[in-house]
Amino acid sequence: MNNQFSAQGVPLPKKSIFNKKTTTILAIVVGLAALYFLVFKVFFQPVLISVGAVSEIKVAPEKALFSVSNVSVEGTAQGAISRNKQQSQDIIAVLERNGILDEDISYSYPAVSGLTTQGNYQASSAINISVNDLSILDNLIAELYSVGVSSISEIYFTVNSPEEVEKRATDQALKKAKKRAREIARSSGKLFGFGKVVSVTVEEIGEVASSGGDISRFGKSVSTQPSQITVKRQASIVFEAR
Repeated sequence: MNNQFSAQGVPLPKKSIFNKKTTTILAIVVGLAALYFLVFKVFFQPVLISVGAVSEIKVAPEKALFSVSNVSVEGTAQGAISRNKQQSQDIIAVLERNGILDEDISYSYPAVSGLTTQGNYQASSAINISVNDLSILDNLIAELYSVGVSSISEIYFTVNSPEEVEKRATDQALKKAKKRAREIARSSGKLFGFGKVVSVTVEEIGEVASSGGDISRFGKSVSTQPSQITVKRQASIVFEAR
């Protein structure tokens, strides 16, 4: 053994190589950590990207909703109310003859608006109707006018299950938006592309109904039934691209 001694003959401590190795390892670890921070935290910092898509579904109308206005004029308020009630019963009788169920009919109590310019009282009420068989709609409207209906307004054509149609449109919009998001992520030049989804929103563009407008008793046509109803939904996705 080659021990080294001091001038006084005392053995000197051996120089340890472990301190040098430990320092080298720590330096490598620190360097790798710094490299990770530089590469992944700076060069691959996530970028938020927003993308949207619109889905459009066309469906055939299955039912019609409309309001019937019933107006009566008499010399007394009670007389106007009584006549209005009778006219309402005549209207409901027409509806029942055409197969309209009680659950598809709702009506209001006559309201007296006061004296007219001729000194009479005017009572008015409204009957809301849902027609589930569109093949009878034209004849039904014509028959309603024949029993003294004042006007028919707020006609809407819709489907029996609007929630299902809305869900289909929403699902399609989301599917299209996600597909576009992945395409944009791949073409963005980021290493990992499509990352975490930050937010998803769906907006309604129109309801599952189509307005047929008001129908005048003096018009040439009593129905403006649409052949299709268009349902639109817009989906927006915000995601991270790395």
